[in-house]
Amino acid sequence: MIYVMAQLPYNFTYDDMAFNCLMRSVWAASVGWIIIACAHGYGGPINWFLSLPMWKLPSRISYAVYLIHVQVEVLHTVGVVKPRYFTEIDTLYSCASYVTISMILGFCICILVDAPTSTLLKILFGYGYGIRHLQMICMGLNMITLFIGRGSMGVAVLAMTDISRRRDARVEIYDWDKKTQGIILSSFFWGYMLMQVPAGLLSKRFGGKLVIFVALLVNGFVCGLLPSIVKIGGWQIVCACRSLMGLSQACLFPASHTLLGKWLPSHERTSYTGLVYGGCQLGIVIAMPVSGLLAATTLGWKLIFYAISAIMFLNAFIWYYFAASSPGQHKLISPEEREYIERDLNVSQPANFRTPWLKILGTRGFWGALAGHIGSSVVYILFFVDMPTYLEKGLNISLTSSATLSALPYIGMVVGNVISSLLCERLYNKGVFRLVTLRRIFNSIGVAGVTVGLLALSFAKSDSKALAVGMLTVTLSLCGFVSAGFMMSLLDLSPNYSGVMLSITNCITSMGAVLTPITTSFILRNDPTDVSRWRIVFFVTAVIGVISNTLYVLLVSADRQVWDDPDYMDKRKADPEERKPALSKEHTVELKQLDR
Repeated sequence: MIYVMAQLPYNFTYDDMAFNCLMRSVWAASVGWIIIACAHGYGGPINWFLSLPMWKLPSRISYAVYLIHVQVEVLHTVGVVKPRYFTEIDTLYSCASYVTISMILGFCICILVDAPTSTLLKILFGYGYGIRHLQMICMGLNMITLFIGRGSMGVAVLAMTDISRRRDARVEIYDWDKKTQGIILSSFFWGYMLMQVPAGLLSKRFGGKLVIFVALLVNGFVCGLLPSIVKIGGWQIVCACRSLMGLSQACLFPASHTLLGKWLPSHERTSYTGLVYGGCQLGIVIAMPVSGLLAATTLGWKLIFYAISAIMFLNAFIWYYFAASSPGQHKLISPEEREYIERDLNVSQPANFRTPWLKILGTRGFWGALAGHIGSSVVYILFFVDMPTYLEKGLNISLTSSATLSALPYIGMVVGNVISSLLCERLYNKGVFRLVTLRRIFNSIGVAGVTVGLLALSFAKSDSKALAVGMLTVTLSLCGFVSAGFMMSLLDLSPNYSGVMLSITNCITSMGAVLTPITTSFILRNDPTDVSRWRIVFFVTAVIGVISNTLYVLLVSADRQVWDDPDYMDKRKADPEERKPALSKEHTVELKQLDR
């Protein structure tokens, strides 16, 4: 209102221009000065007056009005169909109507959105929920978003080579055979493999928040540019883009493991880790059917990459403002919750960052976790990369149906992931089994389910489509049980260095990820319609899974290692009288009793 009245009459004078340029800045500076003064105890009577209870509701309504008033003005303006001539009285009426409508809508927002949300947060936080749960939600979103970027390529490459749309001038179709498609699908893991160990070290040194934020931005830019540059460089430029995505996404699991080790006390670690990593399968569940639907639109496969780019940037915004690398760095966490998280974790960061490489490589449990990771990775990559091709070419299911049905097994994997994590933690906290026994049991259940499922799937016939998809769903549902197995073993050994160790195992298993699509195309002899050849692929994968689980069961350990102390390297060089173990026997027993 003040702004409108001050503009009358408006004669384009220097006074008017100066007023327009400085009005908002001066107003913002004045309000900001009042806020700062009140926050630092210099507000005096102004602070007392603004702190009165009567301003609580008006302050909420005024903020809602601030959020909605621009939309009210825009909706009114775009609806004008005739030229409008402003008079003083007309301007005042318009301003009054905008204010009235905005206040009504602001009140509705307070009643329908703000009040229920505030009440829900009070209920949740009052029963043990806190900022660490917000952190877990953000980490789960990262998993979903980045795996959407990964999982969409299996459908996108089919759409990019869909000969049925060759006559459509709006969509470019490329003549890439099965071997070329296998190279494109495996190119993601070229960069993913090379960057694993550096990503783990970067996550440990600079914190998981920064490296994941950079990964989200890089993936957003790459996906946004790929549709424009593929016509220039062909499949080679697609491989280059996918390799760059792999380089940036190499930090995802090491950084997430590092964050989980800093944010979760041991008695909550299994369940919330399973929920966070369940975002991997959920991302694929979303990516495959949605990518199939987007590929069928007028823009075709290009829309897949544009949509992913937008999601990446949105997730980067959420991650930047609502997450932190450690409880001590989060601005919203309470001292009580921070103490609750850190009381049984030694999370101090030494001034001279050093990683106990020899101790890590000399730990038996590390090699057991590596064996379990190798078997799970081969199975996962087979389904992740080649399932759309198998359903479309081997079982003659259309691209859109293939994308939808491909997602069903991953829905089952999400369910298996969540159930196994919650069940494992409950059994451990109640003292039913030792932690190492639970790791062996759940990992073996996952591998046994995959083995039986793959052997059964290898004898599926092309006319038994529903049965084949059902077997795939059951197989990956049981595969989700490994989330309570080898995925937790590195966190059991060392919460502080779990990200670094995971980067090593990921680097090794990524070699198999690169070779799996290429080996599959070699076995299929560039003929994905041959179901008998798919039988060989499934049988070989099942054998690898059994061998890896056997080694895992023999080597796995769930004992927290002495070298997990960040100051372990310095303490080794200290005088013998000054040395103290990072975890004494009494402290270990105390932690186990606390966990239960």
